[in-house]
Amino acid sequence: MQADGSPPSPPSPAGADLTAEGAAGLVRSAAGKDLRLDGLERLSPEAAAALAAHPGRLSLGGLTELPADLAMALARHPGYLYLPGLKTISPEAARALAATSGHVECAGVVEITPQALLAVRATPRLKVPSQLKITAFIPAQPNMNVAMKGFFQDLGAALLLDRRFAEAAQCFERATPLDRSDPALHHKLGVSLAGAGQLEAAEASFREALRLDRFMAAYHSDLGHLLQRRGRREEAMAAVRRALQLDPKCAAAHLNLGLLHEVEGRQTEALASIEAALALAPDNADAHATLAMLLLRQGDGARGWQEYEWRWLCPVFAVRALMHPRWQGEPLEGRTLLLTVEQGLGDTLQLIRYCSLAKKSGARIVLSCPRRLFRLLSTAEGIDDFVADDGPLPDFDCYTSLMSLPARFDARPEAIPRAVPYLTAEAARVAHWAGVLADLPGKKVGIVWQGNTSISPERSLALEALEPLSRVPGISLVSLQQGPGRAELELVSREGSGWPRVVDAGGMAEAGDTEAAFVETAAALKNLDLLVTCDTSIAHLAGALGIPVWVMLPHVADWRWQVDRDDSPWYPSMRLFRQPLAGDWPAVARQVAEALGTG
Repeated sequence: MQADGSPPSPPSPAGADLTAEGAAGLVRSAAGKDLRLDGLERLSPEAAAALAAHPGRLSLGGLTELPADLAMALARHPGYLYLPGLKTISPEAARALAATSGHVECAGVVEITPQALLAVRATPRLKVPSQLKITAFIPAQPNMNVAMKGFFQDLGAALLLDRRFAEAAQCFERATPLDRSDPALHHKLGVSLAGAGQLEAAEASFREALRLDRFMAAYHSDLGHLLQRRGRREEAMAAVRRALQLDPKCAAAHLNLGLLHEVEGRQTEALASIEAALALAPDNADAHATLAMLLLRQGDGARGWQEYEWRWLCPVFAVRALMHPRWQGEPLEGRTLLLTVEQGLGDTLQLIRYCSLAKKSGARIVLSCPRRLFRLLSTAEGIDDFVADDGPLPDFDCYTSLMSLPARFDARPEAIPRAVPYLTAEAARVAHWAGVLADLPGKKVGIVWQGNTSISPERSLALEALEPLSRVPGISLVSLQQGPGRAELELVSREGSGWPRVVDAGGMAEAGDTEAAFVETAAALKNLDLLVTCDTSIAHLAGALGIPVWVMLPHVADWRWQVDRDDSPWYPSMRLFRQPLAGDWPAVARQVAEALGTG
């Protein structure tokens, strides 16, 4: 089925029977529609050039081979080109397709050479799956050291672009002893080690590259980004500024400078640096995605959500390959829209509210998400069916991500659907938790202090930092903490700790069926007067249920909480408490305790 609901264009004869004139006729007949010729097994360059004139989506699923001349002809296609039948792609064909002004997806590729992968990863407009089998050979040369160096260098570069950092590091570790005077090898080794999380070793490699060539701006820029990751921001700033002194047109250095300004909370300076990076590299998807976060943090949803669509082209953005059209907001009467989730659970709980708007387009809505969310999200409006995000997909006509839905509607902050609750707790489980918590005196206040520390450690705090809450009279503390953070309850439960009893509701909620943990947590929340939490998924769950929730935020908070406000455009029942200085959780705890004592 086409994106407009009409049947797919009939496949033309397999082979060279399709002339350029016949291809042009197919293009004319498919005006305003997607053109799918998945039965076409061979194609002449002349016919390909005619098909490439089609302005809409073009799918050639029957092609299993792609000579360079055919790739050059197809690269003229200005829209989305799907070549799902290719199992491999040559370097020549990859270089030809990389020149496209549109977007090419080859989701069926399973094997590739380093040279072809380098061409593919050089442009975000050409997509092949990650974790491909990379085939390479060592060419015979009189100087085998040169041959071995070139082999490991090319293979390492390909693995690096495929984000297989540990494997790339192994290649560059083999290459560097063959030519220790080559700064580029030490630099690439540093990039690979940094990607693999070996930050100390990466810094040593970057510094060795700079010892060999201290005038290379990119080396200084990458060292600066690494130092930022290691928390050494002053050194990072000096390294990035040195890069810009050496090369004011180094887009990567402007981007890294913008990231440094962002983590320091200097939003205006960050925006200027990111815009400078984009002026030099307009197609830099990472810079566009960073700009999106800055705009959203400033409350500019109209621009921010549109810029955020660039994430699809970011190398770091791993998404399941779907050879179907992405929904662009067109009418969907009588068709099926597949919605996918991405990133964290909090994002899913926050954006699930847009399903009801998507449903108004007339589509049947199928949500692909983790199975453990099925029961909870089944209470949201607009969802007709669920499929597990790690399982087979049903038939559907087009798809998009939940995180893309704001861009399909009115994205201004004042237009956010704010009606709560938009999720509902199960009545039987609410009654169960009412019995569990019935004997607690005073106001029942839930607490959560730790989120996913491997992704955003700055959002979490130690339970001991919430000690001021334990001294507020007239309240009972109920822990809804799950995961590793629960171990901290033992510290406050010891005799002489000075803490009152803290009920371990989080432990009870996650003790049973993992698929029911969110359902149990929602039911427990419905029996609380207030939740006090760090920035993690339960904050979104409480907000979606319409429960009063106070969120403790780091000095530079996530984009969704914007800046300089103590309320949220997303949740009417939410209040925000921000660190006055980076890392100052005690100040936040005092603010919360004071508000509890006067509330």
